[in-house]
Amino acid sequence: MTNIPVLDLHGVLHEDAALIVEEWALMWDYRVLGFQGKIITGNSTKMKTLAVSALKKQYFDYQIMGDGSILVTGTI
Repeated sequence: MTNIPVLDLHGVLHEDAALIVEEWALMWDYRVLGFQGKIITGNSTKMKTLAVSALKKQYFDYQIMGDGSILVTGTI
């Protein structure tokens, strides 16, 4: 199994989350062809909403998983 980049948002303030997600996704997408990554949001609905908004803003494809994470599968 290939290791994928993981962004853990535990301890991140809601006000900082969108920018952190956006920068993380753009950095990995730029560096890795066919980028896939995982964002750990925990069970916070607000944190998931902020992360998804940041991904949509940059046209990333994603899937919300049942384990408190979001699987990012590159840009649309």
